Amino acid sequence: MNPRTRLLGMAGLAVVLLYCGDYFYGQWFEEPSRDLESQLSRVERQIRETDDAKVAATKKAKPLASYTARALPYDPELARSLYQDWLLQLVETHRLESASVDAGSPNRLEIKSRGQKKRKLVGHSFNMTLRAKTTLPQLVNLLHDFRHVGHLHKIRSLSLVPLGTGSELDVNMSIEVLSMQHADREDTLSTWVRDDAEADPLKVYSDLLRRNLFARGLPQALAQIRLQAITTDKSGRKEAWLGTATKSQTQIVAQGESLDLQTHKVVVEEIESERVRLNVDESRYWLALGQRLRDVVEPNNALAAHSNATTTPPAELKNSDESAANSKPIDEPKP
Repeated sequence: MNPRTRLLGMAGLAVVLLYCGDYFYGQWFEEPSRDLESQLSRVERQIRETDDAKVAATKKAKPLASYTARALPYDPELARSLYQDWLLQLVETHRLESASVDAGSPNRLEIKSRGQKKRKLVGHSFNMTLRAKTTLPQLVNLLHDFRHVGHLHKIRSLSLVPLGTGSELDVNMSIEVLSMQHADREDTLSTWVRDDAEADPLKVYSDLLRRNLFARGLPQALAQIRLQAITTDKSGRKEAWLGTATKSQTQIVAQGESLDLQTHKVVVEEIESERVRLNVDESRYWLALGQRLRDVVEPNNALAAHSNATTTPPAELKNSDESAANSKPIDEPKP
């Protein structure tokens, strides 16, 4: 074998040895290393997911404790009976008529625990149906008290059908209520109430009362408003004496002031010698001495129509004595 052949053979052997070395290095070192890195990444990801789950569980622990304190007792039949009695008491408090409360059968609430095939019972849900007849102010008061208490309940649907002129409503309300297995009460409802800072004050619902979309014609509280007199006080400021729906109640209101009404906003915008201009829930009307608001208000009739039909306003009264003489109240007002 000549030197050249020997050199080529040694070179080929070296290539084979290098290839075999690279193969065995990859099998014995690189692949195990990659597997270990992959396992390490998987373990780190699982640790992060576990930590995130712990944080989420911690965040949910506080509201869950609140839910347990608010939920109905764990006995489903007793819970349903107690809540039905409470709802009927609420209906009686707000004087709803022809009221009935139908309670559905309890539905089991179950969850599947991690690592367990068997589902775990956590509580029951109930569907309640309230049917009654009432007025809008009474319904608003009921809804306010319903939200203020702490029971774990919510209104699923609410149907309102006006009756007659719309002064009364036919109410059909669907309510869902929850009881929980971890509730610490067996035969009583929760005494938890919503924080006043979180609860909606009753005045939030005033716009709904003022703009009764169900009523036809003028509400009774507005229809009975009557201009009884126009006088001038010692400082020369004119005052309107306005009778309201409440018997024997007259309110003395100066220009720019409002009548004391719970369900409507009535502002005396202008006072002349024999008439006043009222802003009634953003609609304006002139009211003459002796007139009731229902005498001058027509459906959807606003200030423009009344202004076109009104004659030139009379001269103002000269002094308070003359004003009082010419504008004697129809009914003797209370001081």
